[in-house]
Amino acid sequence: MHGGHASLVLGLHRTRLAPDLLRAALAYGVTTVDTAPHYHGGTAHQQLADTAGDLLHRFAVCTKIGYHTTASGSNVHSLAPQRLRTAASTAARSLRQPPAVLWLHNPERSLTGSPVQAAVERLLEAAAVLTKAVERGWCRSWGIATWNPDEVLPVVAAIRGDWPRPGLVMARSGLLAPAPVLTAAERLAAQCRARLWGMSPFGGDTQDPVWREVDPRKFLIEDSTRWQAALRLALAVPSGVERVAVGASTSSHLAELLAAPALAVHSQRISSYRMLLERRSAAETSTAARSAGARSGSLSGSTSSGARL
Repeated sequence: MHGGHASLVLGLHRTRLAPDLLRAALAYGVTTVDTAPHYHGGTAHQQLADTAGDLLHRFAVCTKIGYHTTASGSNVHSLAPQRLRTAASTAARSLRQPPAVLWLHNPERSLTGSPVQAAVERLLEAAAVLTKAVERGWCRSWGIATWNPDEVLPVVAAIRGDWPRPGLVMARSGLLAPAPVLTAAERLAAQCRARLWGMSPFGGDTQDPVWREVDPRKFLIEDSTRWQAALRLALAVPSGVERVAVGASTSSHLAELLAAPALAVHSQRISSYRMLLERRSAAETSTAARSAGARSGSLSGSTSSGARL
């Protein structure tokens, strides 16, 4: 899974696939791609196989399970073991090779709101399915890809004893990721004893007005472009990120990003930024708690059927 640019993964969520882009990626040493069967209207696997052609076997393909397409064409999230088993076996066939990583995609969608023990049991069942998928040769490894690791962390922390842990965790990284997400990503990876990958280094949209106000280059010691700096910071925030999945629809854009991992960061400025984010998050949480307390001040005698996430 490690090419000449092992820190970069070509993310295909919004990438417009073309043969020349995949050839350029291989030439640059970017040999891992990240996708999901429900991307691009449910055609992502077929698009990748058709576009890559004979080059497909030269890529380590990471894909996801957890979202399932219904008869009406909509996607629903489920951790039902049989659905996950079917999705895991189908992924290997549709990609014409076992995925390098099979991600359990946004498990929080099926865990949040459940009693803690029920959520634990649901996650353990899913982990068992993915562990068995590795044993059956349907994938080479498995991990958890989560948009909100702060909602998955309490479930993992509640697991007692040994369990079939994921080898990887992937979460949002970079300057625009909220403080709770950054902290939870670090803790989730530690709880799982897993390696940490990042995603969405540009906050989902390079055209977001925030990028006209925030200059990521101020966190680097050396000169770079704005997007090189943003990507480099996604490898530094949260701490411990090994690789980042990033979209690039042209070979020239991908070429620009190649220099990012080698750029030197200003560690003190990054630490200060993290502290500011955490203080702001704490203040927002405190304000929300006071508001909730004021709204419920006239209520009394409420009961709960059990602890919930």
